[in-house]
Amino acid sequence: MSSPPRAAKRRLMASLVVYWAPVVACMALICYLSFHPSPMDLGPVALLDNWGHTIAYAVLGMLLVRAMHGSAGYGLPAATACSALGATAYGILNEVGQLYVPNRHATAPDALADAIGAMLGAVAFIAGTGALSAWRRRARSRAWYRDSRSRLTSARQRALRQKRNGGRTARARRPGQR
Repeated sequence: MSSPPRAAKRRLMASLVVYWAPVVACMALICYLSFHPSPMDLGPVALLDNWGHTIAYAVLGMLLVRAMHGSAGYGLPAATACSALGATAYGILNEVGQLYVPNRHATAPDALADAIGAMLGAVAFIAGTGALSAWRRRARSRAWYRDSRSRLTSARQRALRQKRNGGRTARARRPGQR
């Protein structure tokens, strides 16, 4: 079996970098923040902690759907399900890993916030993609409508010229022509 041509390898590498590098960067940031020791008593910031989990995993869910749909060729429903499950599993693993970090602890509300964020991010990506494709369809249909109107106008102008010429077809004259 021969190896793929260089151009195909370059496209594959570009695809991996474009789609999967943001996923790896997001996962690395989440991992760094998860395993960074922090003081035990958060006080009123505890509610913000759950929102932080939700937002971080929503971003991860969106990036995973984008990567799976764009480079791996999954359909949107399959990419959404896989990315929500994958990001949730990553969140649970991070929570279990926090058991071994000083001044950190794994909690079920944090894992739940991770799962909710992953699902919301995946669904938000699909909603954004659907809205974008609907906007593109509308833009294309408006362009088609505008072009069809100009074609109709040209047909009307030809019909009027024919009528003026007594039914004979004649080319439109430019100014200064006889």
